[in-house]
Amino acid sequence: LGALCICHPGYQGTRCDQQGEPCDSVSCTPPLVCQPLVAVGGVRTTCKCPIGWTGPKCLENTAVSFNESSLFIHQSPSVMIGSSSGPLPYAISFAMRTTVPTVHIASGENIFGQQLFSIGLNDGYIVVAIHGTTFNKLIPFNINDGTWYSVRLEKTDQDVLISVTNEAGYQLLLRSLPRMTSFDVFATRVGKIGDSEHFVGCLADFSLDNSNAIDLAMSSRGTGIIHGCKHTVQCSKNPCLNGGTCLDFWTHSTCVCPAPFLPPLCMNSLAPSTFGHLNKTSFAEISISPEMSQNLRFSTIIQVILRSNQPNGTVVFLGETGDELATFISVSLVDGHVVVRSRAGGKSVHELKSHRLVTDNKDHIIRVRRQRRHIKLEIDEILDSEGTIQSRFDHPLFAERLQLSSSRNVTEDAFTNKKAFKGSLQDIRVNEKSVVLHEPASFSVERLGNVANLENVLEGTISDDVCSMSEQCVHGSCFNTFNDFECRCEKGYFGRRCERKDHCLDSPCPNGGECENVGEGFLCTSPVTIKTVSVVTFKMSEPVETGSVVKLSIRTHSEDGHILTLESEEKPITLSLENGQPVVTGVVPVPIRKTIADGLWHTLELNENVLYVDSASYGLPEMVQLPSRIHPVSLQFGAVDGASFDGCLKNITVGDLPRLSFYKEDEVGQPGNVTHWMIDKRLKIATGCLSSQQCGDASPCIRGECHDLWNAYACECPHGFEGAHCEVKRDECSKIECGRGQCVGGVEGPRCRCDSGFTGEACDAEMDLCSLIPCKNGGLCSSSDGNYTCECKPGWTGKSCDIRDQPVCYDGVCKNGGTCEPDVAGGIKCVCKAGFFGRFCEERVNPCEKRPCDHGYCKPSASGDFECECEEGYTGKTCSELSDMCTSTSCNGRGRCTPVWNATMCTCDKRWRGAACTHLVDECLFIPCENDGICETTEQGFKCHCKKYYLGDRCELQGTCLTHPCERGECVQLSYDSHSCSCPKGYEGTRCETRIDYCKRNPCLNGGSCESLFGEHKCHCISGFTGTNCETDIDECLLGFCANGAKCRDRIADYECICDGTGFSGKNCTDDINECSVASNCVNGQCTNTRGGYRCDCEKGFIGSRCTVRDPCRPDSFNRTTHTCVHGVCINPVVKIDSAGRETAMHECKCSRGYTGPQCTTQVSERKVLGVSYILGPMAAVLAVLTILGCVLLAFVFRGKRALHGHYSPSHQERNGARVQMNSMVKLPPEERLI
Repeated sequence: LGALCICHPGYQGTRCDQQGEPCDSVSCTPPLVCQPLVAVGGVRTTCKCPIGWTGPKCLENTAVSFNESSLFIHQSPSVMIGSSSGPLPYAISFAMRTTVPTVHIASGENIFGQQLFSIGLNDGYIVVAIHGTTFNKLIPFNINDGTWYSVRLEKTDQDVLISVTNEAGYQLLLRSLPRMTSFDVFATRVGKIGDSEHFVGCLADFSLDNSNAIDLAMSSRGTGIIHGCKHTVQCSKNPCLNGGTCLDFWTHSTCVCPAPFLPPLCMNSLAPSTFGHLNKTSFAEISISPEMSQNLRFSTIIQVILRSNQPNGTVVFLGETGDELATFISVSLVDGHVVVRSRAGGKSVHELKSHRLVTDNKDHIIRVRRQRRHIKLEIDEILDSEGTIQSRFDHPLFAERLQLSSSRNVTEDAFTNKKAFKGSLQDIRVNEKSVVLHEPASFSVERLGNVANLENVLEGTISDDVCSMSEQCVHGSCFNTFNDFECRCEKGYFGRRCERKDHCLDSPCPNGGECENVGEGFLCTSPVTIKTVSVVTFKMSEPVETGSVVKLSIRTHSEDGHILTLESEEKPITLSLENGQPVVTGVVPVPIRKTIADGLWHTLELNENVLYVDSASYGLPEMVQLPSRIHPVSLQFGAVDGASFDGCLKNITVGDLPRLSFYKEDEVGQPGNVTHWMIDKRLKIATGCLSSQQCGDASPCIRGECHDLWNAYACECPHGFEGAHCEVKRDECSKIECGRGQCVGGVEGPRCRCDSGFTGEACDAEMDLCSLIPCKNGGLCSSSDGNYTCECKPGWTGKSCDIRDQPVCYDGVCKNGGTCEPDVAGGIKCVCKAGFFGRFCEERVNPCEKRPCDHGYCKPSASGDFECECEEGYTGKTCSELSDMCTSTSCNGRGRCTPVWNATMCTCDKRWRGAACTHLVDECLFIPCENDGICETTEQGFKCHCKKYYLGDRCELQGTCLTHPCERGECVQLSYDSHSCSCPKGYEGTRCETRIDYCKRNPCLNGGSCESLFGEHKCHCISGFTGTNCETDIDECLLGFCANGAKCRDRIADYECICDGTGFSGKNCTDDINECSVASNCVNGQCTNTRGGYRCDCEKGFIGSRCTVRDPCRPDSFNRTTHTCVHGVCINPVVKIDSAGRETAMHECKCSRGYTGPQCTTQVSERKVLGVSYILGPMAAVLAVLTILGCVLLAFVFRGKRALHGHYSPSHQERNGARVQMNSMVKLPPEERLI
């Protein structure tokens, strides 16, 4: 058939992308209504009675109600032995409506009672059987939703044609089913054919062999069938507790309880039981009565909630005690998988092994269904695996007992691993009969049997003390869980035993990305937004072998597009979307019949031979299967060989490798030495799953509630409205049949306004117009079809017998303003005004007969025309136009306003959205910026902040700097096609390719040599010069080479020390001169050489530095002196040296009493002396003090004189002269002295 889109109300088209409905342009004459037929091949419309009505005026109700005992049988008289010479036609058609999931609707038998076909529902899916071949789920969804479905089965030349159409006219099924040559239906049975096979609901328009509708309620061939169709919703007040689901069974409700809760109201549950506590072997045995065993023989359902962390253990044994032929069903754990073994007839054992592991210490609902030879294994309400017991016939199961946790006393073939079960079991049921190991306190329960043996089985979930057995947690505290432990880690550690350091502690990932510890490092991951033109490729950091399981989560509204391609050394595999469904492509594409393009997150897991979609498994043929281990090479997302899907991805893994990170290279994290996927190319993607607010202030819904569906929205309309934005007021009259009247909509809902002569809610009851006595002058009244006729007495005529029957005109003979004229036959005739007719113009033309008012009530006007009384929100002569509420400000000047019922709807300009075009479209959602540019939404649209060296409004221009034209330094992008190189120090050239020779211009002066370095030169200066370029002469005198007070004279690259007068000689005046070697230095005394000078100890009578000057105060051998003191004594002799270098003796005079003056030549006159005591007393005191001070001073002076006694210091002598005490001669200067 192909795909068929079932549109929401208000939409049409093959993809439901057009507004309107197929019947919008069709006008049917009431009471007929337009019925569309929307099929894969196209759309056609017909005008006919609504479902459940028939007859010329659609007034005959064909709907009937069936219950559990209702039955209709029709036998064809033409199908008799020998009554027909050839094959006979056969067709059955009806409309059905029910909420019961499993029903028998109709079946046909041949004259021998063999069933040729049957039509029914199984779990809500339509099921058709032809000659014993059952065709299940011909429509991929349930049709027990309480609405009408029209079904037709017709015998054709070679096959049987079955069609199903829903209430809205969509043909859900049109298929030919193969049949045998003989298909002559003698008996057609409808409703009950057995205790458990019946129909509860409504049927309508039932027809056989294309005849008119059969009134099943009035037929003598039917029983228990009630006229009309009424259904009361049973689950409006959900009575089911604890998450139970209420199912509407048309006349009553029932609760489907989630395990472990029990019916009828899901209120109670049996306590779990602990097996193997402290590693003690547990055992439970339940005896089964023969009556119960009889019910288990061909149909068996075993259910148990299992919790364990041990990989192996025997769980359930159901069967008989016996040898190698004993029948049984067993459930066990083997290496963490559920294993179901069964034997029914013969010695062979059939085994099913689950794909899933269940020993994760969580509760898992294990359910084994056996229907004759077919076995299914369900885990957590999902079919895991199934198979068929190899036997030539259906062999019964002889169930004598049920055994839990132990393999004792069972046949050897029941279990491959005999280890006792350790864990907990709860809600153990067999065919909905409970296994009660511990008596409940306050409620009763249907039991499978009685407990025959119970050993070491504890009530409740009781754990071993695992933490006490060893030190479990390295960096944390240990807490017991059920037969296991849990570590609460110290800050900075994680892992089952808190043994791993947490590198994600400080949230190192940008923009709120998710950090994942990987080895000794971390990776940053985040959902990624991919557009139709996005391209992302990954490569391996190093070659590796890993598992072939590919997992990812996807969110999209895309119908088609590439998702990923995994290249490996083994073979490539591709995952894509077609018609909103995943497709796996190896050698050939394999579509998966599961729609995921709904804007919700869906998890896909591509295993070796199975694709899991949200945990539901879909098997894959061998040509697209992967081996268990692969060597991945690359992984490609987005637009590869065609357009990409548009949506988001996250949590992508391949085998044992870490999750993929779509971050840029500098943001991906620090995975260390762990092998991982490295991003190789990324174009037009965005980190994070981008979306914009669809509802709230930006809601496009004109009325009703807005639901945000991630970059899409859905408007939940209030009662009476429909359309994508709830802009369409539902034509409620389309579902109301007003037989002889007009439907009028209103605030309180639709109602019928009846034509004259009719009454009732549906205007289907005729009024007895004769009760109003319309016939005058003794006329006889008869009423039919909403009108009356009068049989007038002689002499009277007219519709109401109120006109005299005379052959001449008279006043008032023509009614309603008609004009009377004689006719050619000798009688009279009336010429009627517009709007009237009849012999006497007594009848008014009904202008409302054709129902001209689309949305209003029609009334005749005085002029003979019609007037429409419009419903609220409509206007115009025929109420076909919506009231226009649009104004110049309706859409804020940003869109086009369209009137809708009692409101306005805006078609917004580009970049604006919302019901009134008040919100900007976030254009950044479309990832307009290329090359990892960062998008910013602005009033003008968007702005791209480009990465370095990218230019353009969308960062689409690649600058020339991306080609790395500069050998060194930084590239400066001047425009997208020009650049310059900013060279580092030491390089030059257009590409910074040349090393600069800084010695090329001879920068070094004064004979210095040049050395060229990176970014500079270095001058090696000759002695005596310094500076960057040796431009500065070094002043060696500043270095202080000249010692002992010598003067320094700077030379070129040298210096000269002037040692004259220092007593030293040599380059730096550091060599002491021995002055005593010159005899003239000490003439009349003893010479002693000192450092830097000499000392001359003079003989008596001589003074001066060289002892060459006679002491004027000391007499010679002839007692002669040379001083000039006349009346005094010579004191303090000293030697002075004049400017010519000559030494001269000087002295002072100490005058005798009565004399004064330099040479004591002036006599002093004496005065009268005061009393001695007045003078001597104070003087003595003063002298005593002065004496003490003088002694102290003398001691210092004497020491100083001794220290310098005989030393020659030319500069000192020149300044102060020779000391008297030295009595020595001054050392003669050299003959030449350089000043």
